[in-house]
Amino acid sequence: STLDQITLDNVDQPQIAWTWQVGILDSHESSPLVIGDTMYIASPKPNYVYALDLNAEGVIIWEFRPDMN
Repeated sequence: STLDQITLDNVDQPQIAWTWQVGILDSHESSPLVIGDTMYIASPKPNYVYALDLNAEGVIIWEFRPDMN
């Protein structure tokens, strides 16, 4: 691998950069998907989809809320 940010010298020093909560108290049914600098998250029911900017501490780029009628 060409990845070099985590080394034997710093592997014991990870820190949380930021967190983001969907605000729905239920378990997630899918893992987040990261493509480039964007993380896509599907919430538990009612199944909202969020696109988060990973360079801006989780700022919402867009969200989709399906019509549940």
